[in-house]
Amino acid sequence: MLRSVAFASIVAVCGSTAFAGQNRPDYSGRWSLVEDRSTPSSHSPFGRRALGQNFKLDQSPPVVTITTTLIGMPLGVRGGPPAPAELTEMHLSNAYTVDGAEHDSSFTSTYRATWVSGQLILVIQNKSGQGPNKGAITSVNRLALSLEADGSMVVDSLMLPMISRPDAPKQEPPVAVRSVYRKVQ
Repeated sequence: MLRSVAFASIVAVCGSTAFAGQNRPDYSGRWSLVEDRSTPSSHSPFGRRALGQNFKLDQSPPVVTITTTLIGMPLGVRGGPPAPAELTEMHLSNAYTVDGAEHDSSFTSTYRATWVSGQLILVIQNKSGQGPNKGAITSVNRLALSLEADGSMVVDSLMLPMISRPDAPKQEPPVAVRSVYRKVQ
C-alpha cells in the first residue's frame, strides 16, 4: 500500500511538472512594436521601450536570449545632432537562464528569470560601476512578457530608480510602460 501511495505521488509530481512545461508559451521569433497599442514612449526613461522597436527572442529551455535592435551613433562619434549617415543599427544580446536563481548578467547587473502563470518574468538589478556608490543598486527593472489571444506579445515594464539625484526628490517614482509587439517572423 505504501509503495502505491509513493508511486502515485511521484506520478502526480511528474505530471504536474509536465503540465508546467506546457504552460510556457513559445516566444521565439522576431517582434516589432505596435505603437498605437503601446503606452506612449514619453513615459519611458529616455523615450525608449524596454525591448526597443524590434527584437529577436530565442527560446531553448532553460535559456531565453533576447537580442534588441537599437539605432544610434557608433562609438567615437561626438558633437551636435548626428547626421542620418552617422546613425547605425546595433544589436544588444542578453541570455537569461530561466530558473528563478540570481545570476550575474554583466559586471554591473544581476537578474532573476522565472515563469509565472504563462508569463516570463525578468527582474534586473543595475549597479553602479564606479564612483562613491560603486556596487550600489541604481535601478531595478521588472519585465513581464506574455502572449495575447491574437498572438501579439505584451511587455509590461516597471523601472524603479534607486539612487536619488541632488536636485530631485529622495526617491524617483517608478516608471511603468506597456509595449505591444507583433510577430514578424
